[in-house]
Amino acid sequence: MKRRRSPCVLCAIALGAMAALASAQEPSHDALAFARAKATSENQRVLLWLRDPNAASDEDLAKALAKPAVRKLVRYEYQRVALPVATLPATALAHRLELGDLQAPALVALDTDDVVLGTATDPEQVLEFLRAHVSAPVDARAVLARGLETAKHSERNAFVYLSAPW
Repeated sequence: MKRRRSPCVLCAIALGAMAALASAQEPSHDALAFARAKATSENQRVLLWLRDPNAASDEDLAKALAKPAVRKLVRYEYQRVALPVATLPATALAHRLELGDLQAPALVALDTDDVVLGTATDPEQVLEFLRAHVSAPVDARAVLARGLETAKHSERNAFVYLSAPW
């Protein structure tokens, strides 16, 4: 006699499959949240690359990003996130950021509050686009003074970590 599964077990299997699918799509949201947090602490911008592996211009954009001057600028001034444009998280993000009819592949410069600073689809203009959206430098003395004042008011010690890349 064949044993039949109860409807509750089948529902649990279906929900488990849906949860696995959702968790497979969550890393893109996690990557964006991680990039946003790191950009905030490092005074950087977030560079979102909406990729379309089926488009020939995606390879051109990848070559433009691989140039030494562009690579150096992206390394020190941006936190990078790449999303395939055909995924549900990328579609939801494009809708939330009000990107409209943006043609993929595209680069989107975001500040740490997810405000779109600009978009670029032309591989020839990538370096100029990235230079135009670099964060303004902050005054290290003002940041240190603010941190020391906060530590003093909360009766804690301050730990100063110097991490200049140069």
